[in-house]
Amino acid sequence: VEVIDVSALEPSAGDLRRQRGGPADERAAYVLYTSGSTGRPKGVVVTRRALARYLEHCLATYPLARGRSPLHTSVAFDLSVTAVLGPLVAGGSLHLPASDAEPVAALADLLAAGDVGTVKLTPSHLDALAGLAGDGAVGTAAALVVGGEALHGEALSGWRGTPVFNEYGPTEATVGCAFHRVEGAVEGPVPIGGPVAGARLCLLDETLFPVAAGLPADLYVGGDGLARGYLGQPALTAEAFVPDAVTGRPGERLYRTGDRVRRTPAGPLTFLGRSDDQLKVRGVRLEPEEVESALRRHPGVREAAVSLDARGAGGARLVAWVVAEDGGELQLKRVREHCRRLLPAALVPDDVYRLDDLPRSTAGKLDRGRLPDPAERTRDRARHVEPSTPVERTLAAIWCQVLGVDRVGADDRFFDLGGDSILSTQVVFRAAQQGLEVTTRQMFEHQTLAALAAVARASGEAAGHAEMEGEIPLTPIQHWFFELPHADVGHWNMAVLVHWRRPDPPRRLARAVEAVLRHHPVFRLRFEPDGEGGWRQWVAESAAGAGALEVVDLTGIRQGDRDAARAAASAAAQRSLDLASGPLARFVLFRESADGSVPDRVLAVAHHLVVDGVSWRVLLGDLWSACADLAAGREPRLAPVPLSYGDWSRHLQERASALDADRVAAWRQRLGSPRAVGRSLPG
Repeated sequence: VEVIDVSALEPSAGDLRRQRGGPADERAAYVLYTSGSTGRPKGVVVTRRALARYLEHCLATYPLARGRSPLHTSVAFDLSVTAVLGPLVAGGSLHLPASDAEPVAALADLLAAGDVGTVKLTPSHLDALAGLAGDGAVGTAAALVVGGEALHGEALSGWRGTPVFNEYGPTEATVGCAFHRVEGAVEGPVPIGGPVAGARLCLLDETLFPVAAGLPADLYVGGDGLARGYLGQPALTAEAFVPDAVTGRPGERLYRTGDRVRRTPAGPLTFLGRSDDQLKVRGVRLEPEEVESALRRHPGVREAAVSLDARGAGGARLVAWVVAEDGGELQLKRVREHCRRLLPAALVPDDVYRLDDLPRSTAGKLDRGRLPDPAERTRDRARHVEPSTPVERTLAAIWCQVLGVDRVGADDRFFDLGGDSILSTQVVFRAAQQGLEVTTRQMFEHQTLAALAAVARASGEAAGHAEMEGEIPLTPIQHWFFELPHADVGHWNMAVLVHWRRPDPPRRLARAVEAVLRHHPVFRLRFEPDGEGGWRQWVAESAAGAGALEVVDLTGIRQGDRDAARAAASAAAQRSLDLASGPLARFVLFRESADGSVPDRVLAVAHHLVVDGVSWRVLLGDLWSACADLAAGREPRLAPVPLSYGDWSRHLQERASALDADRVAAWRQRLGSPRAVGRSLPG
């Protein structure tokens, strides 16, 4: 491993011409490697001045001092600069997951627990979290900062109530040079906004002449946030960091981003795509030539090309196309293994296909636009072995759903099929729904389907359905709730609004809602004063769920009046909850278009006494599964509830009653509140 002492990277005379606070400002803060077009990674030298400029933007824009700001990715990525240095310079709190925890799953748990500060994510992370949450409420944070890839508004549906910022910036411009605060619901691409303080965004044509608003242009970045250049590659630095032809000031530079943008009439910039052949896979920017260079180093490969396949459920996948040397035999899995030895994990192709020849233009250059559609190709499955046991078949179906592939064999490896650590958490989550217990560690240690099936075991969720009946003691938090002064105790609700990306007719969705509410006995809970200044709860005998879905058809309403119609229906659903007689949950289906061209929306409302942030991930996941079962012509098969709410309430009461009196007194004194801990419970 090569170790670079950044303190020894003295600036050149040219770097010192634009000092702000002395030579120390131009010394290297860190070196971050990005993909290089020659097969050699580029080390971007970021100066202290550039880093300070970005952190000044963070301090002025994001609430970094609030809550626990999590680090959930490697420090080798730009994202970690925001996640680590941001809260630390603001005097905030940095949250590090356990060393053996799956980062995305740990982040989901942290979001569900609350008190989360500023979170920096890529859109791929948003998709993974939404998958764990069942396309429902992911959680809330002091702020969500998204960067690294193009952001679409649909990815933010689970973050209502959280301030969201879309941040744009290549490594050469020090993490972020543009940002946009997202206001309200957004459909389609989210603008990248305007420049951060100290940055200049120039929209130029191929002659470096400014382009008018509304027209596509090449984006160049200038200002205090530019990196010094590429470590040990002066020619490449001169090619990417060009003299500032806009201001004409001596020594000023612009960085050629290679991105195409357009300025909207309102002012913010919209990202259009790459002007060259660079690709982005799961938030990692790569040069195709870097991967192709590694492919061609395989002794059996004569030519190679790479492209993206956007069909998979886990996001874009990197596809390699190879031509065998002298038309000989070529084992495609061996080609991937070869790449794994030479390239970072993010640059290893997810799929490898063989071609007789690569498509070329009349000039003899590779014509990437004529590479085949991966959907029309068949992965090499000469040794396909059908799953043979019930566990193998269950896991195979889950892998197909998560990876977006048509079939999985017993000898197939999860990571060879395009899996990664983020997608592995979805497998763990879906396996648990099917009554199987596997861990992310097991998925790395037992990578074939057969090997994973051999170590999977029946989880506690398959033990049976937990029923409730009769009166149930209030939990400590319920006691606390009823002691609060409420203007309307029945109107303390939680709600989520999601885009429902399934073609489910209202009758099917109504049946699914009824099945989910009937499946979870907590929705049969009822509450009333006990006549002694307190409250009691019991389980009603009548089944929950009947008539719990209202359908609001917006197709005949003008676009400008739809928000008012949604608001009215939402308010009515909120008011309909009744603690004494029910219901405790309501669902509303908003029909957005007659032909399904615009996804419907589903509003779910429930009283906070029976749901919390974690509950929505379970309930909306169950609703999705129930609709899928009904669409397949079978009754919903939901994962059994292993522990009843009644047993849990009694367990909490026993724990509270067993608190040591001296410890309770000490905590009361420390917290300064006689009701903060150790409250006496009835019985």
